[in-house]
Formats: sequence, C-alpha cells, structure tokens
Amino acid sequence: MLNGCLNDYSVPTHSGHQAILVKGTFDWVDIYLVGKPERIAHHRRSYAKADFVVNPLHYLALLEKKPRALDQAAPLQEGALPAAFERLRRLLEARMDKRGRKEYIQVPRLLETFSIGQVEHAIGQAQHLGVLSFYAIKHPIHRFHLQLRRKAAVC
Repeated sequence: MLNGCLNDYSVPTHSGHQAILVKGTFDWVDIYLVGKPERIAHHRRSYAKADFVVNPLHYLALLEKKPRALDQAAPLQEGALPAAFERLRRLLEARMDKRGRKEYIQVPRLLETFSIGQVEHAIGQAQHLGVLSFYAIKHPIHRFHLQLRRKAAVC
C-alpha cells in the first residue's frame, strides 16, 4: 500500500515492503519498483482526501494463502467483480465448502492473464455445462489463446 498525496494506492502483494518510484500525471498514478522498468501498479488519480484507491487483483495472491479472509477483503467488496463471479463463489462453496472457497479464489486470479470478459464468458460456459471448477473455467480460455497463437504463427 502506497500512501501518496494523502491517499492510499494499492500495489501487488509481492511488491510490499520494497522501495518504489511513483510517477503521477494529472489523471494517473503509476508505480514502479526502484531500478526496474516494469510498472507494477496503475491507478486513476484521486483528488479526494484520505481516499483508498485499490485494484482488487493486487490482493488475490494473498487471499490464496489466507482464503478465510475472503469475506473481509475490502478490495473485493462493493461489486468489484461482475455478478457471475459471486454466483460462482456461492455455487462452489455450497458444493465443496472450504475447498470451494479455495477453488473460487483461483478463478479471479485468471484476470491477471486474461480479460474480465473472457473469464466471465468461461464461467457462464462452465455453469451451463454444470461443470464447476477452476480447471473447467481455465481450460477453454487457455485453449482459445493457444489457437490464436497457432494462427498467428502460421500467418
């Protein structure tokens, strides 16, 4: 968590407790690890006082280690993800209890690689087929990307 300009901006958990470089523009705040060229966080700049600007993806790795914190995870509250994600969570927890929560936490982590639309579509397909698991959601997205790479390699 970066406290800058009287506001807090989230960073990925793997970047905590490290020296950072903050570049701000009128509209955006970009955060880098010192000495590294890759941007680790990108947020719309807030001009409110004591605002908490968060990217829910920054907390998913931590939740994988502490799945019981999912209900109290402020960044994932307030409709941070589409309704399909919440329906999936309820179904997985109803079917698998604690294992269902752990299984669910892996699904939003797909957003680190794939678009929210792709993941949401895959959730819908899995629910339609009645096959609810992380792998049932990940597999079609991964297969689609492999097909795109093959087509690009041929062209």
